[in-house]
Amino acid sequence: MAGGLTGAIRTCPFDLYLRVFTPGFKFGEYIKVDLPVLQKGMDLADLTTPWYLGEDIRLSLGGGAKGPTILIKTGNSKKEYTLAQSVLELLPYHHYPYNRWRIGFSIGEDLNLNIHALDQCELEEKKTPLPELKGECGGFYLY
Repeated sequence: MAGGLTGAIRTCPFDLYLRVFTPGFKFGEYIKVDLPVLQKGMDLADLTTPWYLGEDIRLSLGGGAKGPTILIKTGNSKKEYTLAQSVLELLPYHHYPYNRWRIGFSIGEDLNLNIHALDQCELEEKKTPLPELKGECGGFYLY
């Protein structure tokens, strides 16, 4: 093969976003923000280790019962999915007050998507496979 390439290069087939909420201009107002996490064309070999958002997240007061929303964009289509797992199920040490987490995603050798939550208090990471994506909005909050 030309240039010494001997195998196919596998790339991410979609853009992936995580929906978070950030404070608005009015007291108690929150604005939805879709943060890009993975980009179409990224080499899958680079995604076997977690690819983290550049921002830490916090859990809202009373939040966490619903699953977070991710968006997957392929071509001109953008679909929303609510994860089957609640936010609390995804986060290690969610009971620590004022805790923050780094959220990342990876793609396994089996091409399944995983979400990672790295706790900033104990520096423990929790990896959760996402075999099914379904649903409606829930939330992380960005501060």
